[in-house]
Amino acid sequence: MEAMVTDATEQGATVVTGGRKSSFGECFFEPTILTNVGPGMMVVQDEIFGPIAAIQSFETDDEVVARANDTKAGLAGYFYSQDLRVLPAECLALVSYITYIILLICDVAGPYFCA
Repeated sequence: MEAMVTDATEQGATVVTGGRKSSFGECFFEPTILTNVGPGMMVVQDEIFGPIAAIQSFETDDEVVARANDTKAGLAGYFYSQDLRVLPAECLALVSYITYIILLICDVAGPYFCA
């Protein structure tokens, strides 16, 4: 985790919160949010087996699909949008081989309602 955060910050990412080992012990890492994340960073190209959210922004649908498919790894991916009309089509376009898709829609005004 530390190497991923270091790699990201050296390439221009910003640590919003976390970014270091937890005071709970050697095997714990603080929940971490990184912004300004770019496509060449370890947090984008490698699997993150820890509490790191690497936030990337994009301008076009084609750009986000190209970025999502430009990695050799991918156990899970997340796509957030304010426009739910775009969400299903973009999710389907993100990967070439889809075993299954779980679509979870949560209303931020009512955090306990998910469908």
